[in-house]
Amino acid sequence: MKHPSRSARHRAGSIAAALAGVVAMTLAPTTAMASPPTSEEVGGSVAHHRYFSENLGAESGVVVYTPPQYDARRPLPVLYIAPGGCRDEEHWFTIPGVDAESLDAVFHSGDAEPMIIVSVNGSVGSDLFESPLADPFPTELVDSVVPFVDAHYATIPNGRHRALAGNSCGGIQVLNTLIQYPGAFSEIGLWSTGWFPSTLESFATDPALAATLESPRLEHGTRYLEARVGADDFLAGPNLQATADFLATEAGIETPTFEAIPGIGHDDEAGRLALFGGLKSFFD
Repeated sequence: MKHPSRSARHRAGSIAAALAGVVAMTLAPTTAMASPPTSEEVGGSVAHHRYFSENLGAESGVVVYTPPQYDARRPLPVLYIAPGGCRDEEHWFTIPGVDAESLDAVFHSGDAEPMIIVSVNGSVGSDLFESPLADPFPTELVDSVVPFVDAHYATIPNGRHRALAGNSCGGIQVLNTLIQYPGAFSEIGLWSTGWFPSTLESFATDPALAATLESPRLEHGTRYLEARVGADDFLAGPNLQATADFLATEAGIETPTFEAIPGIGHDDEAGRLALFGGLKSFFD
């Protein structure tokens, strides 16, 4: 039998190799081009930061949530929130239902304007009965926390685009900030809180405290004030109503949103519901 020549065998091998390559290309799985994520797939993020406070002479911290729409090229307004119980900055994110996924859902739905949320350290200034002018919390917030956030995130750095809200003890810290730094935050949330009767009475007996009510920035710098409380909260409910009435009468600041949440008392669940309700109202 005649064997093919070396050149013929080489040609046959080349053809076979080429055919094998075609078959391999046909049978090999293809890799799909990755599609960019849709807006529903993009998630927000939560970051814990530590910073050194010159006011305190010690370290403190903040927890910052950025929504799915956050883009360093497009600054956003900021909501600062103070926790109940005068606890630290991590407390809000230990409450069941307060997490990045739950917040993302609100901003994905379009029910709230995109905003950065900053949880602050409420253990700075925890005497609920001291004069609003003696509370160190407002100075730490305005002099340390706000500049830190503005320096590290794309914010709109003015009072008109800042909101401040607090639950229980945190709400009293919010009220004291409103008095000490009127206009630094234009939108205010008072959740399950309110000055105690002794504090309201001190406005009539302390000339320095009474003078704060005459600041034009207090009335004109506050664009929106809301109040939310559990309908069964017999601790803070009366104080909140009295405080709202006082601010309307003495400072000209009305409370267009006053929500009594059915079946809720004075607890973290009230704070959670107030937070998610407030998100739909701030910067609207």
